[in-house]
Formats: sequence, C-alpha cells, structure tokens
Amino acid sequence: MIKLTQTQFNKNWMKLLSAKIKENNCFIAVGLAHLYQKYGLIEQLKNEGFIISEIMHLQQ
Repeated sequence: MIKLTQTQFNKNWMKLLSAKIKENNCFIAVGLAHLYQKYGLIEQLKNEGFIISEIMHLQQ
C-alpha cells in the first residue's frame, strides 16, 4: 500500500478540484488538515487565481 503525505494528497487533489471548479461554481468542504499549510488547499487555490471565501456559521 502506498501512503501519501498530506502535501502529496493535496497536490493530487488540486488537479481534480481545479478542473471541477472551472466547470461550475461549487462548495467544497474539507477537514482542517487540508487547509492551513504551505501546500494546503487554500494556498494552492489562491495560487491558481481562485477567490476563497469563508462561510461563517452564526449561532443564535
């Protein structure tokens, strides 16, 4: 079995995500580990020119 590092996983995933996002607007929900790091999805998406918006949950 081949184990990918988080960085490798995110880079591979970006190939799919980038193509899908260019086809349609979309909402992407991922775990925290995929977001905040040098090669996290947020930075990779920004580097590809996408606009990233945070959706906040407001408690009542």
